[in-house]
Amino acid sequence: MEKTISRFTSMLLSILILACLAFPASAFAAEPDISVTPVVQTSTQEIVPYAGVETLPYGWYDIGNFSFTRSNVTPVKTVSGRYLTLSIGYRTSAADTGSGPIRLTVRLRDYYTGQYINTYVFNTCNGYDYPSFAQWQVDLGSTGRRVYICFEVESANGGSTSRRADIISFRSYVQ
Repeated sequence: MEKTISRFTSMLLSILILACLAFPASAFAAEPDISVTPVVQTSTQEIVPYAGVETLPYGWYDIGNFSFTRSNVTPVKTVSGRYLTLSIGYRTSAADTGSGPIRLTVRLRDYYTGQYINTYVFNTCNGYDYPSFAQWQVDLGSTGRRVYICFEVESANGGSTSRRADIISFRSYVQ
């Protein structure tokens, strides 16, 4: 009799295990308790995007460096003062597939109107090993103006417009 109970128990246990494997139980997420106030944590670290801060502060500020093909536009920048000086160093990128020197054109475009405020055409650059540097000052007319900084690179001899440049130094001076 004990052997029969033992056999019956083991068979029942086997069927139960097979049923659990064949029919898994579904789990449902509980509804959130809206009576509980969520805890909000704040961070003391500031996130700085690759294109630099979105507000250009008074004095010198190092915005950064980057590479681009044909054209590039920064996120909108709020200029703290009235006068903005941009100091830019650039060179032909090692990944450039064009030939001959390149020319860099930088334009400031008003955020609200989309109109160009000012344009500066930099001297030509004759290759990766020979970078060019220049500074350019613009009177924005008022403090707190919001602008885009637009970069365009092309062949200096009027050939290809699909050239690649490295901006190796990009700084602002606001007064």
